[in-house]
Amino acid sequence: MILHRFPQHIPLSEQVYQLIEKQIIDGNYLVGDKLPTEKQLTEFYKVSRTVIREAIALLKEKGFIETHVAKGSYVISNMANSVQSYFDAAVRMEPEDGFYNLLQLRWILEPEIAALAAVNACDKDLAALRNAIERMEKVLKDNNDAEEFIRGDSAFHAALAETTKNRLILMVINPVIDMMHDFQIYHFLHVQNGGQRSNKHHQRIINAIEKHDSDSARSSMSDHIRQLNDDIQNCRRVHSQLGTGF
Repeated sequence: MILHRFPQHIPLSEQVYQLIEKQIIDGNYLVGDKLPTEKQLTEFYKVSRTVIREAIALLKEKGFIETHVAKGSYVISNMANSVQSYFDAAVRMEPEDGFYNLLQLRWILEPEIAALAAVNACDKDLAALRNAIERMEKVLKDNNDAEEFIRGDSAFHAALAETTKNRLILMVINPVIDMMHDFQIYHFLHVQNGGQRSNKHHQRIINAIEKHDSDSARSSMSDHIRQLNDDIQNCRRVHSQLGTGF
C-alpha cells in the first residue's frame, strides 16, 4: 500500500488512520471484526510499527475501535454514543433549558426526516413503523405502562430515521431520542391523554409516508412536536402554580 493520495505534510499515522477509517465506514470492516495485527498492518501499509500504533490510538480515540491486551483491536459501534456524550454535557450545563433545546433540535430535524422517509419508505420500513404504533396502542389499551410506551415511541422515531437511508441522520437523532426519555415519561404520566394524542400524530405521519407524501409527512411531524411542546408547557405551568414543578 503506497500512501500517495494524501498531501505530503500530513503525518503518516494520520494517513493510515484515515485509510483504515474509510475501510470501516465503507463496511469492509464490520462491527465486531478484528483488525489485522500490528505486524500485518505494518507490512500492508509499508510503514513502521510506531506509525501503526499511533494510527490505532487515533482510531480508538475517535471511537471506531477498542483494544484488548493480547487479543487485538476490534471495530465497535459507539459513534452515536460520542455524539450523545456531547449532547449530555450541553444539557447538563443548562438544565432548565434542556428540554426546550432538545425539542428545538427535533423541530429542526424531524419534519425533514419524516419528509425524506416518505420518499424512501419501502414495505419493510412501513412494517417497522406500524409495529411501533401497534406496540404503543397495546400499552394504551392494556396497562398504561409508561416505560413500554416510551420504548414504542423511541422505536417509531428511530424507524423513521432508519427509513431515510442516511446513516448520519441516525447518528444524530438516536441520541436525541434517548435523551428525551425523562421528558416523555413526564408527558405520559402528567398530561391527560398525552399518549393517545401522540399516537394520533404518529398515525397521521405514517399515513403520509404510506402515500409517499413528503409535504404531509413534514407538516404532520411538525404538528406532533408542537403538540408535545404545548402539552408539557401547559402541564409545567400548572405544576409551577401548585409548587410541584418538573
